[in-house]
Amino acid sequence: MDKATLGQYGVYQVAAELCKLGYTAVTTSRNTKAVDILAYKEGKAVGIQVKTVSEWPNIGVIVENCVPEEMGNLQFQVPFVFVYFQGVTESLRYFIVPKNEILQLLEKSWKWYIENSNHKKPIEGILKTRQPLCLLFKLAEPYENKWENLGLGIV
Repeated sequence: MDKATLGQYGVYQVAAELCKLGYTAVTTSRNTKAVDILAYKEGKAVGIQVKTVSEWPNIGVIVENCVPEEMGNLQFQVPFVFVYFQGVTESLRYFIVPKNEILQLLEKSWKWYIENSNHKKPIEGILKTRQPLCLLFKLAEPYENKWENLGLGIV
């Protein structure tokens, strides 16, 4: 499955899962920046960004591209749902991370990368150039199936 199709598949699967849990979920246009789904329940609404991977990378799933020195300036307006698609015969795995915890997890992931990766360039150069910021899988695991992290009430 190509990357665009996989991303679209993940968005629709999250919307379907939300509907099963009693939410109203509407997918947005694919060119809507940072919001893939609008979810509604009991008078509350939230935008959701979905990131889908078919093979969970060793480093993690890319959340944002930025200059690492400026990471602290990032602001996330919506929660994330990370979808791990293991194949058509396997169950999907969902990791729901609140918007106020994404940056903290990215900073921890980046610190791990700096400390554990073999860099071909000096670290000072890496810190000043645009890089993909990844969320480490091991940091996402506590968020698996935590749909309440969307802030829309008990599921």
